[in-house]
Amino acid sequence: MTQGSCLTWSNFLEAICVPGEDRVHRVSTSPLIDFFWNGSVGRTGLWVETEPGTDLPEDFSRLTAIRTGIVEHSGKHFIEVSCGTQSLQRQFYLFAVSVADSVLNDRRPPAETIAAELQRFDDLMNCRSGLSVERQIGLLGELLFLERLIDAHGPSAIDGWVGPLSEPHDFRIGTKDYEVKTTSSSRRVHTINGESQLLPSDGHSLFIVSVLLGPGGSGGGVSLAKMSQIIQETLAHSQQHLARFRHSLHKCGFMEENGIPYDKRFILRRPLAIVPVVDPLPTLTRPRLAEATGAESNRIEHVWYDLNIEGLEFEDGSEVFRSAILFDTENT
Repeated sequence: MTQGSCLTWSNFLEAICVPGEDRVHRVSTSPLIDFFWNGSVGRTGLWVETEPGTDLPEDFSRLTAIRTGIVEHSGKHFIEVSCGTQSLQRQFYLFAVSVADSVLNDRRPPAETIAAELQRFDDLMNCRSGLSVERQIGLLGELLFLERLIDAHGPSAIDGWVGPLSEPHDFRIGTKDYEVKTTSSSRRVHTINGESQLLPSDGHSLFIVSVLLGPGGSGGGVSLAKMSQIIQETLAHSQQHLARFRHSLHKCGFMEENGIPYDKRFILRRPLAIVPVVDPLPTLTRPRLAEATGAESNRIEHVWYDLNIEGLEFEDGSEVFRSAILFDTENT
């Protein structure tokens, strides 16, 4: 193995980040690891050699400031990780250095290493500042739906909470996947982030779970901390499921040891509701993008849109909602 060294950020900025030029700094030949700079668009990135056929985790596609993908140069395959946001490039470079060091020192598969380093950076930010209000609202929506699943299936429903395991959808019960969408709006208009978010898993049905939250007001509603406590009390007699729940909370950035109260209260504006992801519901998935834009559809890097599902929903208490959250065999 021929191994160089990673430049300091100031040296990288001076020697590599030349406006209008494309430059590369190599730190290893086995595996091949290059830092690169695309001066025409102002993008900093990392190429890490990987095995042909490497699949990237689905949650990589949910990143907004960091672009990931598989590229090929001179017959070799690489994971490309890059950032084009100028204000974040120093932080991204430090992250990329950590990835390169871990690949060389730990000898783990590159995709696994990148995922681990992303989690460490995420944990670091959560430890410092806790969850944003937006993320609290999103997690509270998932817990409200989880409570409903526990009512229907018992403690084993916790095994259906697969979002914290980096699965493409939040919940999976039998052959049904559920994508929980929570908003503080009074209307069922939800943000769809990525072309895969409303793409069903192979052989599965997919449902949007719509959660509308509003301010709790004086003494009303439930907080994220309280909802966590309620579910933990429900699971108290099953240590296995309780441990699984706590681990999933930690993966979501909710760490009670931070000392952050998470006591902001919210009410349900309207009952939980379910919308089946079937035609004619308009969704921008990769197959539909390919159909609409042709062979060059892969040039569309990211899809983000607001979807209005008002009038399409089936609220909790309806027979359709009840049937949708049961195993297929329970419907007969």
